[in-house]
Amino acid sequence: MLKVRKSVGNRQEEKSDKVPVRPKKVEFVDEDEDWSELAQLAVDALESIDKFRKQIEDYCQYTQNLPGEMKETVDNLSTLRHAVIYSKILQNQHETSVLRREHTNEDDNEISTKSTRNDELFEVPNPHIHRQCEAGQSEYLYHLDMLASVEQSPSLFHDVQFVCVGDTPARMYKFAGYCMELLKISAPVGLGVADLCGAHARFVLYKVGPVLIASHGVGNSNMSILLNELFKLLHYGKAKKAIRFLRIGISTGVGVRPGTTVITQHVYNASMQSFYEQHILGHAVFRPAVLDQNMVQDLLFHASSVNIHFPVIVGNTLCTSGYFEEQARLDGAFCDYSHLEKVKHLQNCQQTHSIRNMDMESLSFAALTHFVNISVLQRQAFRWSSRMV
Repeated sequence: MLKVRKSVGNRQEEKSDKVPVRPKKVEFVDEDEDWSELAQLAVDALESIDKFRKQIEDYCQYTQNLPGEMKETVDNLSTLRHAVIYSKILQNQHETSVLRREHTNEDDNEISTKSTRNDELFEVPNPHIHRQCEAGQSEYLYHLDMLASVEQSPSLFHDVQFVCVGDTPARMYKFAGYCMELLKISAPVGLGVADLCGAHARFVLYKVGPVLIASHGVGNSNMSILLNELFKLLHYGKAKKAIRFLRIGISTGVGVRPGTTVITQHVYNASMQSFYEQHILGHAVFRPAVLDQNMVQDLLFHASSVNIHFPVIVGNTLCTSGYFEEQARLDGAFCDYSHLEKVKHLQNCQQTHSIRNMDMESLSFAALTHFVNISVLQRQAFRWSSRMV
């Protein structure tokens, strides 16, 4: 088994009868000793996993069958993967903090100053967008088929407090009408709820008082496209930073009664990890999918304080990349597993990870809404490539 020991001062070689670990000497200059130790541990963990992989590759040259010892090695790799991603992120966060103190790169300063210029306004962490706004340039939001401008957008979107997104245009139209009733907002006779998007838009967009409502389609990619353009729209509109984002819609239940509403506490990908994986400039980037736990408790409180006729629970959501095989369905065009295997998989999801439903958009929703709100230093720490996981 892998042994990682935390120590201060001189490091000695860790002895193991299975995997020899030779710590790499890396000097970190930081007044905070804990950061230095944590970053060194991340380096040691990455080196150890490299040795695991080399051991597997060497063995697989001679045989295709893995004995029990090698299977244990493979399991160790899978177990370490999640921890190492966190360690690598923390390591880069440490290195970024050191570099930011020692160097004054113009582009980095521009990102820092422009992204933290006004703590009260919602701002996207993109210096190119900041330059466009300062120059008074408008931007055409292609998938919404609408124009965002520094002159017109603030009058329409400065008062947005909630952004609610859902799957289909029809459902979001009904939700917008429901919001009008609750907020007691009356539209001119014959108009009702008006779609703000143009005729060639891929989505629909409604504004009911302080609530912005949009459809997102199916899948993480569609959700990512919508959120990018909504974030820019709120940036141009000079909306306040304290905006709450919610996703509402149908999902596939796991071990719950039909009609149950699941308030998601944690989101997992197919590998049961809370990361949204993107490939940027040829590199794999893992962004944590984090949800606001205070909002989870607020929603549960309000759901239990009103008279509703359907069950509401808190649980975890499995976000898949497809609808049929990825969600263990038997009715797709392809199916290479039995009903018993399907039941065993769903039971494992429910019992081991407290999965209560499945969808195809929650991972990108959680990751991007979290990423746009974190600090500049944390955001720059995520700019790393995955060289081995």
